[in-house]
Amino acid sequence: PDAAYNGGNAPQTFEVTLAVTASIPISAEFEELYQKVKTSVPFTLEVARENYDAAAITALDEVWAQTEAAIAGGLASQDTAITTLAGLKAALAALEHDHPVLENSATDTVLTGDTELTIRIKGAFITVIRITIDEREAYAYTTDDPLNGQEDAIIPLILDGIEIGTLSKGSAKVELTPEFINSLPDGTHTITVYFRDPYGEGSGTTTFTVAHPISPTGGTLADTNNYVLALLVLPIPLILFALAGLVRKRKES
Repeated sequence: PDAAYNGGNAPQTFEVTLAVTASIPISAEFEELYQKVKTSVPFTLEVARENYDAAAITALDEVWAQTEAAIAGGLASQDTAITTLAGLKAALAALEHDHPVLENSATDTVLTGDTELTIRIKGAFITVIRITIDEREAYAYTTDDPLNGQEDAIIPLILDGIEIGTLSKGSAKVELTPEFINSLPDGTHTITVYFRDPYGEGSGTTTFTVAHPISPTGGTLADTNNYVLALLVLPIPLILFALAGLVRKRKES
């Protein structure tokens, strides 16, 4: 404007607010933690999630999505950076293995030796590392990821060189054969399935009871079968003597 205009009009000041969006740099601590867990967290969420409590996995799922978004596109504020980092730490710290029994076909049932047993323990099938029966090893892998690539496999369970059943998916499904059940002594037996993944180890345990029918000789049928099998390796005179004893025991009973 010219001088005349300026002389007749008072100066005015205008304030304009401009919105500026800028990403907050990822801190060194954030970047270090992300690099450390960028493969183990996806594995846990996609493959090993059955090993954990549902609420803990859901919390990790949510904070991991925020973490991935922050790494990909930066953070809108310092508060968001601090909150996301703290959330990731808390979600990882809250992970604890959880392996309840989903199925036990012998619950409230006494096995008589002619029935197979089915047990299902909650947990990711491909993270199973060991199975024990009465603390005897029936299955063992020593690698960190033993069944990767075998998600639909049926794994034989071997005890003392003899196949006694199978391990398969659903969650971790153990089936024991009638022959193995029949070989067990009367009483309560314990089976434990062990799991391992990047965030720890855990196990699920259940029990079953075996009670063989009583034979006419006063022992169990399993005892009688073993007695007769033993006779087959004896000389004929000893077999006749042993059979006479077996008949006498039956008469007395």
